[in-house]
Amino acid sequence: MHRKSALSASVLLYLSLLAGSAPAFGYSYHCTAQGGTHNFVIDNIQKDISDKDKDKAGAIITDAEDFQGQGSYTGHCDEPPYPFTAEAYATAVSPLQPSEKIGDTQWYKLNDYLDASFQVFVGGNSQTFPQVPFYDVSNKLPMNRSQMSSGWGTGNSGKISLRIRKPFIGFSQFSVLALQTYLNTQQGIQVSGEAIASVTIGGQITIPQNCEFSPDKIITIDFGN
Repeated sequence: MHRKSALSASVLLYLSLLAGSAPAFGYSYHCTAQGGTHNFVIDNIQKDISDKDKDKAGAIITDAEDFQGQGSYTGHCDEPPYPFTAEAYATAVSPLQPSEKIGDTQWYKLNDYLDASFQVFVGGNSQTFPQVPFYDVSNKLPMNRSQMSSGWGTGNSGKISLRIRKPFIGFSQFSVLALQTYLNTQQGIQVSGEAIASVTIGGQITIPQNCEFSPDKIITIDFGN
């Protein structure tokens, strides 16, 4: 009897010590924004292209798009309370139909005439803009996120590049949900539950009648700070 009690006590002690360093059961380690997915809307993309010298395959036009002060959001993660700490791992995908991949760049279909590719901001100590899609990119900031806190920035800025699929004259409009960013405090969860942030884009590209836009021409648009 005493030997069995001693064995049980040893097992309990071992499990309690293990629990201090291993992930706890009963938590999803998934992060969510207060009020649901925080959607950033960029609906004023207006580009008038009339420079014939720039109307060449592979030419790039870079213009800035401010994110209009919507820069951060409030969130928390379903994880054990402090002293548990972990880095946050970001995954960003586009719900748009893939068009083609050129080099390291995945292009997505906006409409019959335009493709888009994206880079999205990962905050914390990472401060990087990986190319979408990306999975489990660490923010390199171990901390506890079990309580609601403000100032979250992952997914709030980035870069959109537009590429002409087919030549056109006149204008081509678009309005789509373009990006979804997920945040978790364990690797391997990636796209699970609701996105913590998303980006909806809208606008139009206008080509004057005397300036036909060549296929593969690229326009790059920055958004956010």
